[in-house]
Amino acid sequence: VAVPVVPPAPTQSFRGETALRAYVLVRDKALAWQPDAQLAHVTATWPEGSRRDALLQGPAWEFAFYSPGTGTAARFTVVGDEVNLLVEQPVSQPLALPAIGGWQVDSDVAVRQTLEAGGDNFLERAGATTMTASLRPDEENVRFVWFISLYGPYTNRTFNTTIDAAVGDIIAMESLPE
Repeated sequence: VAVPVVPPAPTQSFRGETALRAYVLVRDKALAWQPDAQLAHVTATWPEGSRRDALLQGPAWEFAFYSPGTGTAARFTVVGDEVNLLVEQPVSQPLALPAIGGWQVDSDVAVRQTLEAGGDNFLERAGATTMTASLRPDEENVRFVWFISLYGPYTNRTFNTTIDAAVGDIIAMESLPE
């Protein structure tokens, strides 16, 4: 089984673990779980009350992998250098996933793009926020995209971006309610 090539390490200005750094740690555990393991989803949530400086630090990451040969999925967490298998379960329908080689844009870049594209203004208006970053297949299952969502619990507003994980283009951006 060929192991996907991992893009170069992210910029050093980002403090903490990025998704690609965490992927390097979890990849071998996933392949030990099932040799045909394919990345299905990556997610992290920064805690409520996070301000801009906290959003630029890496969180704990959760990775979902799918094994086409066994029809099962497994979720792993990566906290620092520690990788843990959370759960393994059958999948009711086979998944068609994009190639992981299309993932070139790391989480720190996607977070910075979100902040620069309007997230900083959102933080000024909303104050403390919760942020979720998810790397997942797009609706057509042809590429991975970053979905970054900022939520202001005191204003009940969200700011979302969808970013192409291969080239870094912002595909969609929305602020709700408008």
